[in-house]
Amino acid sequence: MNNENKPQGTHILLDLLGCDRKKLNDIKYLIDIGKISAKKTLCEPTGFRYQKTEPTGISLIIIMQRSHIAIHTHPEYEMALIDIYTNGKDKKPLEAVTFIKKELGAKINFKRIIRRGIP
Repeated sequence: MNNENKPQGTHILLDLLGCDRKKLNDIKYLIDIGKISAKKTLCEPTGFRYQKTEPTGISLIIIMQRSHIAIHTHPEYEMALIDIYTNGKDKKPLEAVTFIKKELGAKINFKRIIRRGIP
């Protein structure tokens, strides 16, 4: 087995509160910040899917090779729940965290970082 390509990554769960309600319900804006966030992790986005939710909000996933960014918004609560997974030691998922938090205007955040894969 080649140790250079072993599955090893960082999984970040992020709860953002006090976000801008308009931004949380703007799919074009969220897709744009999702793609930029992917590049900030040093991953290249390969696709995305989204779903508008009722009464408001969006679920969006940015797909990257062996990695992803998922954003679930709840404008009525000024909240975004975000999941970022990057595979590889050279990736920078915390860069995406900083960018998304700033872009959504979050006042409070709760972050959990989990190391995944083969040590």
